[in-house]
Amino acid sequence: MFTGADLKERKSLDDEKYKLWSQTIRTMTTQLSELEVPSIAAIDGAALGGGLELALACDLRVSGWVVT
Repeated sequence: MFTGADLKERKSLDDEKYKLWSQTIRTMTTQLSELEVPSIAAIDGAALGGGLELALACDLRVSGWVVT
């Protein structure tokens, strides 16, 4: 499973819609980081961009990625 922005979708958003989308994501990330119960990010693969931001908002990050 992948998390992050769809760049093709982003290209189709005008500035006002992008601003609303960006504020929604920021609010969600802030709410996740302020939860009163521990949150855990299960990372399977590279966490970049929005996926990394989501993982960093959690209290604990667990990675199962094995480099061969």
